[in-house]
Amino acid sequence: MDPYLKPGRLADVIAALQVMASAERPEREIAHWVLELERISDSPTIARWTSVFLEHREFFVTYRLSPEANLKAALRWRYVFKTFDSKTGKEYTPAEVPALPEEQRRSLTTRPLAGDQIQTLLNTAIGLHTRAIEELTSRRWWVPLITAASGFGGAVVGALLSALLK
Repeated sequence: MDPYLKPGRLADVIAALQVMASAERPEREIAHWVLELERISDSPTIARWTSVFLEHREFFVTYRLSPEANLKAALRWRYVFKTFDSKTGKEYTPAEVPALPEEQRRSLTTRPLAGDQIQTLLNTAIGLHTRAIEELTSRRWWVPLITAASGFGGAVVGALLSALLK
């Protein structure tokens, strides 16, 4: 089943895109994202959001820093070009980054996305949802055909029975 056809999935993807695109940092443990998105962090809610992040690789990347670490999720678009210091608001050039101390380099992230970039992500999610519905509908091409044939068959049988019973 296409993940976009799951009830409430499009709304979840849109919510995650909006929050992750504008967050100070684009990556966190999933439990922290759940707290940000839902204001609760019970196991069923964490499991639901984990499936959102895992099933929508077109937007999200999931990973562990070590085998025993908790699963993290990041917005894929913001997971590249880590040249922004979210604490100071300073943007470094790619040439300046290697000269920074290692601890500072590790804390670099990407700038939150602009409104038009977020809109692009939202439009993409809506388009993928629409395409999933269209594909589901196209797989049922035979339903109107069978319905029409059944109606025609019923009319013929009705006419024959009416003629025989007169």
